[in-house]
Order: sequence, then structure tokens, then C-alpha cells
Amino acid sequence: MTTTPMESPVRQARLSHGWELVELALRVKFIADALGETTPKVGDLVTSLFLWENQREQVPTSYEALLDLVFDAYTRRVPA
Repeated sequence: MTTTPMESPVRQARLSHGWELVELALRVKFIADALGETTPKVGDLVTSLFLWENQREQVPTSYEALLDLVFDAYTRRVPA
């Protein structure tokens, strides 16, 4: 029997927004810059995001909150 590893929450959230890895990296960079936080270059962020999505590295605590902000900021809300 073959088992498939569970998809990472970062990948699920990215795909639910319809973004490519580079689009998520650009959004992370934009939000981090707006908050005055230092982040690596976009290419390096893409590499990190790839590793996090494929569960090769754990998402650092400092990025968990930033990713939450990014996904929340770009979620379209429809008025009731």
C-alpha cells in the first residue's frame, strides 16, 4: 500500500489563493517590508518556501506569523 504525505498548510494556503511560489514570495517580501522586517531576496524566499512546502525544513516561528498575515491580507472578503 502506498501512502501520500499530508500536504503542508503553507502549500494548501498558497494553492487555495491560486499563487505560484514566486507570487507568494513577492507578497511575503511586500508585507515584511511594510512592517519594517528584513527578509532575504525573493529568489531565496522561493527556495525557503519550496523547502517548507515539501516539509524538508520546518517553517521558522518568525515566518509563521508573517505567512498568516500574507494569506489574511490577500483574502478577498465579500460584504454581507
